[in-house]
Amino acid sequence: MTDCSRAWCARLATVLVFSAAVAVLPGGVRRAAAIGVDAECLLGTFNFTYTPALTATAGTIASESEYAYSCVLGPTSGASAVTLTLPNFSCLNLLAGVPAHTEVVTWTGGTGDATSTIRYTSVMVTGQTGVLSGTVIAGRFNGDLAEKILTTTGFSGTGIPLLCPIGLGTVGAASGTAILTLVDPS
Repeated sequence: MTDCSRAWCARLATVLVFSAAVAVLPGGVRRAAAIGVDAECLLGTFNFTYTPALTATAGTIASESEYAYSCVLGPTSGASAVTLTLPNFSCLNLLAGVPAHTEVVTWTGGTGDATSTIRYTSVMVTGQTGVLSGTVIAGRFNGDLAEKILTTTGFSGTGIPLLCPIGLGTVGAASGTAILTLVDPS
């Protein structure tokens, strides 16, 4: 890979270190969790649907989001659905315009509560990747710091969706990869 940003490479190194810890340390997952990471879901996906479809002109949009997380540490998997009303939203600010919101993840596998309620309070965007940061406010892993990395890999709509910013298409849906990490700050 020749395009390795500092943040992305640092994240990859962290994931590789924790994956190695799970594989070689006696106690596996319990040992890795003891050093702070409660859930590491690296193979997730997301699907967003926008009503009405996004154009280059900002307006109020309803967004239906579905997330599926496949975890390598902690629970086996998780899923959630989030509905948001996005004021002043267009295809010019696909991820940057996402407001603070709450996501309830339903877990499969592992121990503890069946759900985690995560409150996201900030979004940083670079290109087609957004990093949402927040805190688990209820349920399993309550008090953990949360980070969700979304990378948009596909669009659908009318005309040429990728040319929506210059008025040559609309975006009715977007999809991509989702990475969710929950870390005990203590």
